Amino acid sequence: MKSVALIIFGYNRPNHLKKTINKLQKNKEFGILTKYIFIDGPKNYKDKIKINSIKKFLKKKKFKNCFFSKKNKGLANSIIDGINYVSGKFESFIIVEDDLIVSKNFLTFMINCLNKFEYSKEIFSICGYCYPLANRNILEDDIFISKRFCSWGWATWRNKWKKINFKVFEKKKIFEKKEIQNLDKNIGEDFQSLINAKIKSEIDSWAVIFSYNQFLKKAYSVYPKFSMVKNIGHDNSGTHSKKVNKWNTTLDEKFLPSKFPKKLYFNNNIHQEMLLNFKKNKIKNLFKKILIFKN
Repeated sequence: MKSVALIIFGYNRPNHLKKTINKLQKNKEFGILTKYIFIDGPKNYKDKIKINSIKKFLKKKKFKNCFFSKKNKGLANSIIDGINYVSGKFESFIIVEDDLIVSKNFLTFMINCLNKFEYSKEIFSICGYCYPLANRNILEDDIFISKRFCSWGWATWRNKWKKINFKVFEKKKIFEKKEIQNLDKNIGEDFQSLINAKIKSEIDSWAVIFSYNQFLKKAYSVYPKFSMVKNIGHDNSGTHSKKVNKWNTTLDEKFLPSKFPKKLYFNNNIHQEMLLNFKKNKIKNLFKKILIFKN
């Protein structure tokens, strides 16, 4: 196994974090991997109480490398700072946030893909969640690649992470019609709205920046045929999410991708079917757009 770390991010949801960690512990690699846990700082007194509960839980679990921010950084800065810290020590990393539960083979899949695609210039990230697909059974292999990135349980390499320009939107001009059409076709019809919201500081998203960088570099994300992650944060408990069932999925605990293509290829039919989830007439408000990236 290469130099891989597991990074867990949390904030003010102790019950969600407990579920996340309990499911991760059912993965056989959990005890082997070096783990880092980053908890963002409180905004108010209620947050302090919840974060103290998290401290007690992690102490009882005897976790090392737990970092509690004294101030509230916000989602984007918390994750960027945490990954930057770990990237100075490890070649690759698996990232899970506190509103996700994973299958028992999630870490195996992530590590296998990190090793297999380490030297691939066209693969920028590994995603554990798979968006709803009606025709996934037409896939001959257990994985596929997409131009769209999803941050619900994912992994990448230090050399890819270092290529991200986090200031990509600071001097961004208004998108031209051809550029909008290109985004719609390749990432989804919701993506321009996400970018505009990020530019206007209406959302605190790092994933929009990561995804746009990946798109500019003409790179891809690797996805499993069936989802290995379930988002449990769509219950009104999160700062950046609302109650919605659209992205609900059932975890198949027995599924472990083993059939990989001899040579990676882009299946545009599957990719376009995935993008149907982001048709403008299906995304009725900004919050649902934000939910796509869990930010």
